[in-house]
Amino acid sequence: MKKTLSILAIAILCLFVSRVKSQTLSISTPTSGLCINSISYGSVTNTVATATTYTWGVYSSSTTANFTVSSNGLSVQIKYPICGTFSVYCYAYDALYNQVGITYSVVSVACNSATPVNITSSPSNGTLCSGSSATLSSSGNTTYTWIPGNITGANIVVSPSTNVCYTVLATNSLGCFNMSSSYCMSVVPVYTMSISGNSVTCQGNSTSLSLSGGPSFVTNPGNINSANPILTPSVSTLYTIVCPSASYACPTYSTHIVLVNPTPTLNVTNTSPNLCAGSSRTLYAGGGLTYTWSTLAVSNSIVVTPTSSTCYSVASTSSINGCMSMAVHCVSVIPLPVLAISGNNTVCLGSSTTLSVSGGITYTWVPGNTNGSSLNVLPTSTTPVVYTIYGHDSNGCANFVSDTVKALNTCADVWPGDANRDGLVNSTDIIELGLAAASTGPVRSVTGNSWSSHFASAWTGNVSTGWNKAHADCNGDGVVSNLDTVAIYSNFSLTHSFKEAGATAAVADISLIPASNVAFEGIWNKMDVILGENSNIQNQIYGLTFDLNYDQSVIENDSAKIVYTASFFDNGNQNIVFGKSVFANGKLFCASVRTDHSAVSGNGKIAEFWYKVKSGIPENSALQVSISNGNKFDNTGVSTALTHESATTLNTTDNLTSVITLGSLENSIRIYPNPAKDKLILSSKIGYAISYSVFDLSGRLIVGGHFNDSKMIDLTGVSAGVYFVKFENGTQQMTKKLVIE
Repeated sequence: MKKTLSILAIAILCLFVSRVKSQTLSISTPTSGLCINSISYGSVTNTVATATTYTWGVYSSSTTANFTVSSNGLSVQIKYPICGTFSVYCYAYDALYNQVGITYSVVSVACNSATPVNITSSPSNGTLCSGSSATLSSSGNTTYTWIPGNITGANIVVSPSTNVCYTVLATNSLGCFNMSSSYCMSVVPVYTMSISGNSVTCQGNSTSLSLSGGPSFVTNPGNINSANPILTPSVSTLYTIVCPSASYACPTYSTHIVLVNPTPTLNVTNTSPNLCAGSSRTLYAGGGLTYTWSTLAVSNSIVVTPTSSTCYSVASTSSINGCMSMAVHCVSVIPLPVLAISGNNTVCLGSSTTLSVSGGITYTWVPGNTNGSSLNVLPTSTTPVVYTIYGHDSNGCANFVSDTVKALNTCADVWPGDANRDGLVNSTDIIELGLAAASTGPVRSVTGNSWSSHFASAWTGNVSTGWNKAHADCNGDGVVSNLDTVAIYSNFSLTHSFKEAGATAAVADISLIPASNVAFEGIWNKMDVILGENSNIQNQIYGLTFDLNYDQSVIENDSAKIVYTASFFDNGNQNIVFGKSVFANGKLFCASVRTDHSAVSGNGKIAEFWYKVKSGIPENSALQVSISNGNKFDNTGVSTALTHESATTLNTTDNLTSVITLGSLENSIRIYPNPAKDKLILSSKIGYAISYSVFDLSGRLIVGGHFNDSKMIDLTGVSAGVYFVKFENGTQQMTKKLVIE
């Protein structure tokens, strides 16, 4: 039906046209190169001027659009297809709107357009960190224009500061265009990090950084999650600090170098960990520039005397970078051994007592310089003697303890039968009974003749040897009589340990004083020859002869010499002197005579006996030297025999170190004034206890004791004369001559 109506309309139109004056029309249309949505499609040419409007018609299955085109200056309304094959017709109308012409054309038009436009991005996630860049790309066309920015090119680099969406307009080689969809980018802000803190530290020390500009921070190495990380690098280290953004997609990175300067390597010497109580130690520090100790001392060394176990630290700075280091030395204080003396310290004059000590491992008794845990003491006078015992424990720590032994002259320890108290029971004791016959005294508390020591109260008077007369009462019944011979008979030839010179024995006219208490192998040894003493002045002496007797099995061949020294007897070396050694007999024959025909009186040293000990002699071999056949002559030639002491006995040694030791002690001790009167000062630079003993020329002890730094000795009541002061410190000995005026 519709089709019928259409045909009818066309027919009516044709009838109408046939009544109108026909016009000539021509249509020109492009056949290729058209772009989709192009605004220029075709044009119509009017060969007559009677048409005023045109109507274009397009029948096609393609989408149509209305466009205004320009044709001969006339505005026409057209309809046209986008692309493809279709029929084109055009109606021409006059001013009265009468159709004046119609033209038809079949057109085949190519369909051209730009390639569809896409945008790719690197990075591709659409998120960009503030301050970073992204590359946007498009392809498949000829030209590209990016909006915003009107930037041209297939690939562009953008650095947006805020969120933004990009599109691209692309054209192909025919000029056809296309546009992309919007590509939006999200710009994530990043933080501006600030780092402050010390960038230089010393080895072993820490430094702290202060981080700001973000909500949190992570420092590596160490994975330290803190705004104030504490860093303790052992070597110079580059640290990386990360401040993550809000989305953790755009962290802020920064680096910080911490330089580590080396610290000085300190050392403390004299570092034995143990110290005996009461002792001091000097600690020395080295390896630094300046030193400060925990005692507040500023020095490279300190002297410490800890009373308990203590650790001492020392800090020092480097001379290069000022870095400080510290060293620690700990001292364990070992208690000193607690020494205890046992034994009777009060005895009868001439009797002995045994003192024992405990609490240590080794012991040295002073005076005497003897070793062992016990000592047999035999006082020879009533002057108290202080015995000091130095004891060492297993740690080598030493302590000392003292005890004073007193000898009483109000009693005696009697050995039945030894009437003269010479240590031996023999026939001479019978003589003593006759000398003391009928003498009486206190009865002993224990009477009888058994061979043991018995306490007896002192009698009045002495026996011939100078000991108390109680010894003559052999059986202890209170009377010296014939009954006492029973004890002598029963105990004949028995001895006891009290054989000593009498307490009031006479002083020898001529004697020997050795320079040392031992005789050294391999060097010259000396003994001084002493003539008389203050209490035994040698009067009117003009000449002198004596024999020196020595053990030739100990003394080196032909080494015995006599050297005469300047003295009261040989003032100015004017004497004729003589010395001849007969080694085979062990004798040295000596003589000295003045030449001025004047005799002199006096006392003192007159000569020196020099000798050498044979090499290879067993240690502690005994050497005996004595004087015999002493005679003095006056200036008329009359001779008088001289008394002399018993043999002097020395032990030999090959330890020459002792010589050096004696020398060092010699330089460390002084006695003054010398000559002295009523007081004598002893002075020591050694710093520990020294024992001293003052002897007269007969060897009798006058006074003794010990001191550390100095001591004053009261000499009131001591007779004028020549004396010797012997010093000992446990391992060393030294003797000095003393003159008392």
